Parts: sequence; structure tokens; C-alpha cells
Amino acid sequence: MQIDEPERPAIRETILPMINVVFLLLIFLMMMGRIAEKPDLDINAVESVAGEEKGASLTLFVSNDGQLQFASDHQRDVVLETLKQALIADEEARDLVIRADAGADFSGILELVRILRPYCKGAIKLEVLRK
Repeated sequence: MQIDEPERPAIRETILPMINVVFLLLIFLMMMGRIAEKPDLDINAVESVAGEEKGASLTLFVSNDGQLQFASDHQRDVVLETLKQALIADEEARDLVIRADAGADFSGILELVRILRPYCKGAIKLEVLRK
């Protein structure tokens, strides 16, 4: 006597594990992403420049009318003094990034570089919107 085995349903592969992995990667990338500082000043956005980063750089914003912003300070003397203190206390020798509006006065930016160069242990980078 022969006993027939019941037919087993075909095993379907589900995509649920793949969806879980994709969502975990998405959450990981969102958590590890670097959020750029947004200035309170009205300046044009700058283009991204590829390069080697030492870590979070110190960023100084310059508007087209010459206003400065570092951290939450807006008054020129306070901004310069706060930035000098931050550069002196910087143990990592981070770069100073000056993000300037395309309409900013270049001689004023050169003056800023001349003032801040003795305090900066890293490089001074200038980012300007190209027109």
C-alpha cells in the first residue's frame, strides 16, 4: 500500500526582510548625516566643495552688505572677538570656513583673513556662490 504525501504549498520568498534592512539603513544615514549650520543673515547658498575634512569646521558667514555672523553673534566686534577665542581654544586645528555672499566686498573679506590668520591653526577656506 502506498501513501501519498499531501502537496506542500510552494514557499514564497518575502521581501519583508529586505524592506526592514532598507529602513534601518535609512534611519542610520539620517542619524549620521551632517546638518549644516544655517545663517540668520540673508546670503546666497554656496556650492559644495569636495575635500578632506578634519571634522566640524568653524564657519563665519558674511552677507553682501558686510555683516558677519559666527554662532549666534551678529555685531562685528563681538563676532571677531568670539571667533578669535574659538580659534585660540581650538585643539583640533579645525579649518575656518568663510561663507560669503557673491556680492560681498572682497577687500573686506581679505581684511578678515588678515585679522584672523594669526589665530587660525588650520586652513582658512573661502566659499562663494559663483554667478
